[in-house]
Amino acid sequence: MSEMVLFALVFGYTAIVWVAVIFLYSFFIESFDFGALSTFAWKSALLVGILAAVTVWVPYGGFFTLFVWALGLLIVFQKDLWESRVLIILLWSVNFVAGLVLRGLLLSASGDS
Repeated sequence: MSEMVLFALVFGYTAIVWVAVIFLYSFFIESFDFGALSTFAWKSALLVGILAAVTVWVPYGGFFTLFVWALGLLIVFQKDLWESRVLIILLWSVNFVAGLVLRGLLLSASGDS
């Protein structure tokens, strides 16, 4: 499979995971203020793009995305580590499992093992 197609797939499911986990976190745990919607949208696209690139092009990138999630929330969204620790773990674990499921589905559809 082309790496650009894989990048697009990873970008898509990571964006969905990002929005879903942010919504659930804000609803069940605590409100998480990200500022204006336009600023949040471009910062989110940047973060998700970096995450997709690390996942696709870095060996064992799925494990390194934990640090990318943390740095993204700490630097891009200017949150502190203590405030966002639960969100970081939720984002990483759900994204990691979604990636494993997607890879399993792609492998089973292609017939390779």
